[in-house]
Amino acid sequence: MPSSERPSRPLLGFFDPGYLFLLPGLALLAATVLIPAQQDLVDARWRRDAAIAHEHNHHERFKRYERYLQALDNAERPVIESLNLSQLNVLPEGAQPIGYYPTTDIRTASIFRHLEPPPPVLPERTVQQSALASLVADRDSRLWVVAFAAICVLYSVLPRGHRPA
Repeated sequence: MPSSERPSRPLLGFFDPGYLFLLPGLALLAATVLIPAQQDLVDARWRRDAAIAHEHNHHERFKRYERYLQALDNAERPVIESLNLSQLNVLPEGAQPIGYYPTTDIRTASIFRHLEPPPPVLPERTVQQSALASLVADRDSRLWVVAFAAICVLYSVLPRGHRPA
């Protein structure tokens, strides 16, 4: 058999070079689905944590008002005196307001500002953006990434060409 009629062996053997396009194409398609979903999950967890912080704040506020109402029902002396001072401008016998000046508004002695809990401490929102994440999160560039990935997958499934002998 002459050497020119021998079947030529492929240079890479059984390895199909189309896999070099298939794997990145599938990875990009998976990234366009998974990265926005992961970002939505992080956002949902942050919103859940913020709602929990607000719930704890409302619960603390409710407990403080409930204690105040119990003190009012029990007619505790400091509560009655603070109400007399803030609502009726009546001081106990022989007492003078601390730091009282004629121009000062006496209603600042209200107990209600002490009943309010401090504002809730919200968790910090962390945003970690990679180049790929910013590409697949943006609506305009996401379309281009999907198109490029689809072209890679399409090119990878094309049949191998045969070398002419």
